[in-house]
Amino acid sequence: MKIRSGPLFKAGQSVSEIISLDQLKPYLIISPAAWTKANLTFLYSPDNANFYPLHLEERRWEVTCPANAVIKLALQDWPTFSFFKFVSSVGGSEVPQQQDCWFQIIGD
Repeated sequence: MKIRSGPLFKAGQSVSEIISLDQLKPYLIISPAAWTKANLTFLYSPDNANFYPLHLEERRWEVTCPANAVIKLALQDWPTFSFFKFVSSVGGSEVPQQQDCWFQIIGD
């Protein structure tokens, strides 16, 4: 088990900073207490330059994300690319965070 701090959503932003997972396979995400209610979608990159929305079964993958919660991810759903950004959104519309929000990622 490894714990990675991040990514960070800066106040006023709906897209997080880049986080490098270095091939870490996450299975839990811990959301911050200051999280403004929104779901998470994900952007991933093989090269840290071009980011693409993560889709599963022809739909953008969206995870319900309450504040101050542990969110379980299925290992088989996570691509093996190293670079990610998280996006806060509801119904396809981005939701800016009111405060700086640090996530934690737990994986193998």
